[in-house]
Amino acid sequence: MQLNKLIAMCDDRRRLITRELERFDSTELTTSEYERLLHLIMEEAEEVRTFNDKIVNHNDIEDLSSELVEGKSYSFDLDLKI
Repeated sequence: MQLNKLIAMCDDRRRLITRELERFDSTELTTSEYERLLHLIMEEAEEVRTFNDKIVNHNDIEDLSSELVEGKSYSFDLDLKI
C-alpha cells in the first residue's frame, strides 16, 4: 500500500477517535452505551496502532523518527484518555 494512503487512513482514524472522545465527554449516555462507545474507541485505537506499524515499516519512509514519535505520542495520549 502507498505510504501517503496509509498516513491518510491513519489520520482519518485519529480524527474519528477524537470526535468520538468528545462525544463521550459531552453526551449523556446510558452505562451500556458508554461501554459500547468505549469499546468502539478502543477498536479504532488498535487500528491506529496497526497503521502506525505499517507506516514505520514502510519502504518509502524518509523521516522514520518523526513518524515514530508522532505515532507513539498519539498512542500514549489516547491510552491516557481511554
